[in-house]
Amino acid sequence: MLFELDGITADDYREFRDNCLKLNTVESKIVTNLGEILLDDQYRSKLFVEGLFVCKFEESARIRYGYNLKASRIDLDRDRQKVTTFNLVWELGCML
Repeated sequence: MLFELDGITADDYREFRDNCLKLNTVESKIVTNLGEILLDDQYRSKLFVEGLFVCKFEESARIRYGYNLKASRIDLDRDRQKVTTFNLVWELGCML
């Protein structure tokens, strides 16, 4: 299957690619039954759900790795913007 998209700049594509793990090569990760712990520096402090970028943690959170959670493990609002902090920290702890 082939899709052709018009009106997308190179910057738009790079941003989309960076927000979608399926379009990237993750060199180093730990696979768990809850999702993946992303060890590459470029994913540090980033949260993905089913491979789609959700948010980046603030430096003060001291999150060492990136995470790609299974959708069944976390509740998001319809725009993927709100993540319940307690549930998220619980899930990350379970992964580790």
